[in-house]
Amino acid sequence: MAYVIAACGAGGKTSLCLKIAKEKASLNKKVCVTTTTHMWNNIILDDLNKLSNVESGRVYYFGMIEGDKLAPVSKDDYERILEIFDYVILETDGSRMMPLKIPKQYVGTSKPGDKEPVIPERVDEIIVVMGLHSIGREFDVVCQHGNDELKDLVFDNISSKDDLVNGPLIDELIDKCYLRQLRADFPNAKISTYKTDFTRSNNYKAIRKLALVLCASGFSKRFGDENKLLAKVNVLKDNNKLESLSLYKLMIEKLILSKEGLLEKFHNEVSYDELNIDIAVVSQYDEILNDIDYKNKVAFIKNESADKGLSSSINIATSYYKDYDAIMFVNADLPKLPAKEISLFLFNSVCSNSSIASMFIDRPKNPAYFEKKHFDELLNISGDVGAKDLLIKYI
Repeated sequence: MAYVIAACGAGGKTSLCLKIAKEKASLNKKVCVTTTTHMWNNIILDDLNKLSNVESGRVYYFGMIEGDKLAPVSKDDYERILEIFDYVILETDGSRMMPLKIPKQYVGTSKPGDKEPVIPERVDEIIVVMGLHSIGREFDVVCQHGNDELKDLVFDNISSKDDLVNGPLIDELIDKCYLRQLRADFPNAKISTYKTDFTRSNNYKAIRKLALVLCASGFSKRFGDENKLLAKVNVLKDNNKLESLSLYKLMIEKLILSKEGLLEKFHNEVSYDELNIDIAVVSQYDEILNDIDYKNKVAFIKNESADKGLSSSINIATSYYKDYDAIMFVNADLPKLPAKEISLFLFNSVCSNSSIASMFIDRPKNPAYFEKKHFDELLNISGDVGAKDLLIKYI
């Protein structure tokens, strides 16, 4: 009978399940990965009904395909899996890729019987996963159900849902939302925690040259007669005085601040000072291209093909920075996007083992991050949707 390991909690469960499975397979064990809820269908599935001989030292993957997700196998198939494998690794929670999670039963809108995680009665080990990359972010932004009305749940380390996440809050969430319940429900299981830390893998050391590209070639068709990129935006400065800036200037300043914040974060948190960052603006407008205020801080690149849509800016910038290790693209009409969020997004993207990332989950779009392995694909995109199709392809 298989030894069953269940991973629950927030973002990072799938990666952890695959890591554990490979470790067990390296010990010449018969290993499989499946789910009791849903997990991303980004692996090649095995057909349980066609297995004539299960090989030791290999990882098998089972599930029922539901769109871009995997759903659980039938109860009978699961019982069969338990009989023929040495290790069964289960993903037992969903978190919409957010780094923190509050289970359904603590949410005021939950229905009777709602209970997460979904762990089978016979389990040998349970691992609760939460993400350290939530630290410094607003709680309700990075926690699934963090913006919902909670019942019978009060956190000592947070006073408001828009407070910033800290280490003690993560520990408190793990204890109150998972460990207490799991210890009561599964007294014989080994229970531990795993905090996802993107810096652990040292992937960031492969990124030495990064370009931050502002796409400022749009025609502002929905904005009226005025060029949106030149429209004035009132900005509250550090001295509490309002300053009026053109939209594109405001976005350039955000990128400059995010560059400074990113370099500081790498220096302070992982002592990495090998990262070089360039900032570029791709535009069709002479008013922007001839801006002298930023000539020593920003490269201005002419877009002669703006009529071909957002993809033209991406094509041009990718060609310009073809020798770089990674590029982030951001649109020039995001005045409320904080520079700090850009820095955090880039830090997590560079440190993670993913070569592609979007700041948005439900509808992937800019700001988006691409490493060199995707540059050829970026050069071949077309139309006004930018790299959206590419982001969806590698969801």
